[in-house]
Amino acid sequence: LDFTINRIELEAFPSLTLKNGDNLQLKCLVNIAKIADFVLASTFTFYKDDRLIHNVTTTSSQAIYIIQNASVSQSGLYKCRINADSRHKTSEEIKVKVTGLSAPLISITKTEVSEGDEITVTCEAPNEEPPMTFNFYKTVKEKGSPKKKQSNNNYAENTYEIKEGESILHFECTVKLMIEDEPESPLSRRQTVTVVEPFSTPTITVRPSNNFTEGAVMEVTCTVQKSYRRSEEVSITLQKGNQILKASTSERLTYSQVATVSDMGDYTCKAEGKTASKTTTAMVKVKELFPRPRLTLKLTNNKTEFINDGDGVGLECSVSSLSPQESSKQDFYLIVNNGERRHMRRGGKFLMRLRSTDSGDYKCEVTIANITKTSEQVQVKVYAPVTKPELKQILRGNKMVVLGDTLILTCRSPTGTPPIVYTLYREGEPLERKEMKDNSEVTFMVNTTKLHDLGHYQCNASNRNHKSSALSEVLNVMVIGIEILLRNVTETDIMHAQHIVSLFTKEKDGTYFCKASNKANKIASSKSMEVKGLINI
Repeated sequence: LDFTINRIELEAFPSLTLKNGDNLQLKCLVNIAKIADFVLASTFTFYKDDRLIHNVTTTSSQAIYIIQNASVSQSGLYKCRINADSRHKTSEEIKVKVTGLSAPLISITKTEVSEGDEITVTCEAPNEEPPMTFNFYKTVKEKGSPKKKQSNNNYAENTYEIKEGESILHFECTVKLMIEDEPESPLSRRQTVTVVEPFSTPTITVRPSNNFTEGAVMEVTCTVQKSYRRSEEVSITLQKGNQILKASTSERLTYSQVATVSDMGDYTCKAEGKTASKTTTAMVKVKELFPRPRLTLKLTNNKTEFINDGDGVGLECSVSSLSPQESSKQDFYLIVNNGERRHMRRGGKFLMRLRSTDSGDYKCEVTIANITKTSEQVQVKVYAPVTKPELKQILRGNKMVVLGDTLILTCRSPTGTPPIVYTLYREGEPLERKEMKDNSEVTFMVNTTKLHDLGHYQCNASNRNHKSSALSEVLNVMVIGIEILLRNVTETDIMHAQHIVSLFTKEKDGTYFCKASNKANKIASSKSMEVKGLINI
């Protein structure tokens, strides 16, 4: 055995606690016992928080590692280790604390900007080691809440958009290391940014005033002043709600029209440049000169609430605030289906006899002092009479209807305003009633369970025209019945037989016949006889 390592120790100078910027000297001392004249080359390795930071090979019994201008981020747990041939030994850890975190450095991309521009602020802690958190502060009138940025570098950037109305801005930052119990750094020096208005906040004026009576010419003017230090193009728009009324690229815009109550509301003048925009809003109140007219319709014949083809009606357009004398001086117009305009009599009255072609939407309008107003829409529906309907039987595969089958009948009136009500009759008795919302045919399904389901069928059509009702031609329906044996009799002395049907009813209507046969095994049938019961009244 040539040598043995007795002990190893790490020392910090000037002490375990030092100030930011001081030099830190780490001395690793080792005690080795060896035989005389034995030369040993050893490797010293220095660690911070278990991370290798320096190593050196020497024959000396000590090694020194100096950290110039120690920073706060170099606080931590340090140790050293010796490796000699196949032997090694590690010192105990010592805790080094560097105090007094320096204020970070701050820089900005511009010192003069316009509203809407963007500016980038950079904060840097050049002597510190990441990770770290940077806090950015923006001061307009008061210091705002910090914007935090975590970084794996020793710097971070933050971008700000310059807002309308901002003039002088101040930016500062701090840094905080990811070290337990380590406080935030002092504020960096302050960087000042001057904001130049590219254009002024627009002004808006309303004439004759912001509160006037409809019928006057309203004039809205927007004005904006461009900055002499900026030459960017500015556009102006005048808006009411979400509607743009007028736009211009000059510094002045004027919009005018004869005002009505519908023009009352908020008017916004917006000036917009490349990156910035500014708005001004004015409330305009317009008093009503006269209310909206009202169109009423009266039937000259009040038998029904529905209008029949050929009925006479009276239409009246009235303005509630006008006396009869004032109404007689105004010109009223009747507007049909948003097209045809008819001049109404003085006082807004109009008499007419309506046809089905006159159905549609009616409005009236009146103009007073250059203000034209239109009434709410009144829907007029004129009911044309139904005409004689056609009743048809639908045969499936051109086959006759057999007792037990479904009889299919269709009925349709060629003309008439719907809804149309169809009623199916058999032998004068109503079977079923259906209403159609259009002019298509109606279908009736009749189950032929009895022989009396054959016979005379008719269809009646009617609608809301109180004079209108029409009956179809009679449709004779044949139903093939099932042969029923009524009596079986054998006569030996005479050549005839008889059968009496007692209490004959409509249900016993049908075709009757008889058959005869003898021992010659030949069957003969009589002619059929149609028998129908009569109803006594």
